[in-house]
Amino acid sequence: MATKPEKRADLAPTPSRPAWPYPELCRLIAHANGQWVFNYRGTRFSFGPWDDVVGALKRAEHEMPLILLGKHPRQETRRGLPNVETAIDLFLTSREPDVVATTLDGYRVALARLASVCGRKRIDKVGAEDYDQLKQAAKGRSPITRRIDLVIIRMFAKWCVKRFGVGPDVDSFELPTAIAIRRQRAGLDERLPEPGEVRKLIEAAKAKNRRHRVEPDLLALVLLPINGGYGPTDLCVLNRSVIRDNIIDHRRNKTYALRRCPLWPETIEAIAACPHTANGDVFNINDPKVVGRRFKRLAQRAGVDIRPYDLRYAFSTYAEECITPGADHAKRIVMGHVIDGVSEGYVRRFPDAKLWAVVNHVRSVVLG
Repeated sequence: MATKPEKRADLAPTPSRPAWPYPELCRLIAHANGQWVFNYRGTRFSFGPWDDVVGALKRAEHEMPLILLGKHPRQETRRGLPNVETAIDLFLTSREPDVVATTLDGYRVALARLASVCGRKRIDKVGAEDYDQLKQAAKGRSPITRRIDLVIIRMFAKWCVKRFGVGPDVDSFELPTAIAIRRQRAGLDERLPEPGEVRKLIEAAKAKNRRHRVEPDLLALVLLPINGGYGPTDLCVLNRSVIRDNIIDHRRNKTYALRRCPLWPETIEAIAACPHTANGDVFNINDPKVVGRRFKRLAQRAGVDIRPYDLRYAFSTYAEECITPGADHAKRIVMGHVIDGVSEGYVRRFPDAKLWAVVNHVRSVVLG
C-alpha cells in the first residue's frame, strides 16, 4: 500500500481560512481558492488573498459600485490605477446622485469621446498625443461643443486626482479660443426669429396638421419658449403644480436657480388645453429631442426656419429692449439664470411688477 508523502519542511505553511462570519467585509466570502470573492449574477469577482483584508476592502470599495450596476471592472494594473474606461464609469456613478439626468447624459457623451481615443490607457498615461487624436475626431463640431467637452474632461481629470492621487494630464488640452466662439456666434445672429415669423409659427400651431388633426399641446409648446425662455428640457419637466396665480414659480432643474415666469393670457389658455397626464406634467414628453422633432415639422408647415432654442434667444433679445428699471435682473429670474455677484444671496424678494413688465414687453413685440 502506497504511503502519503511527507510535506517538505522548507515549504511555506498554507494560510488558514478566516473564520466565518466576516462582518467587516460585508458581502465578501473567503473562497477555498484563497481569495476574498463576491458572487454576483453568476460571476465571481476576486478582491485579493485572505491575509490582505485591508487591500480587499479597498478594492471592493472602488469596484463594488460598478459590479452592482452589472458592469465588469477591468483588471487593475500593479500600480492600482484603473484605465480611462473604468475611471469614467466610476466618475459617472459618483456624480449620479448630485446632478440631473440631462447633465449626466452630457457628461456621458463628452467622456465617451475621450474613451473612444484612449479608453484602454491607464489614467496616468493620457497626454498630449491623445489630445491630438481628440482634435482630429472633433473636426466638424462647433467650438462651443468642443469647449463643453473639454470642460467636462477637465472636471473628470480633477476628480481622478482627488480619487486616485493621479489623473490624466490635461494641461495640454487647450480650450477653443474666445475669438473662435465669437466667430461661430456671429453666424448664429441671423437665426434670431423676427416677430412676424414667430406669429406664423403660432398660427401654424393652432391649425390642423397634415393628418387634419389639431395637436392640443403644440401651441403651449411654442408659447412657453417665447413667453419665458423655456428650452426643450425645461418643457419636458414642467409640472402644473408649480403654476400659481398665472405665474410659474419653481427652481430650475439645471441650475437650481429661482425661476418665476408670469404667463401671458394666451399661454394660460394653451396650457389649459393640454391633455392631463398622470404625474401632472404639462406635456407628455420625456425626451427633449421629441420637442425638436415636433418643432421641425411645425416650422416646415409654417414656412419658417425656427428651432426651440431660437425662441429662447428671441425672448432674451427682446427682453433686453425693456427700459423698466431692474429689467435685466427680472429677465434672469424669468429665464432661470443664476444672478451674478453677491446679489443672488442678498435679494430675498423681487417685485412681480418688474417680471410682468418684462414679459409684457416681449408680448407687445411678438404679438403686437
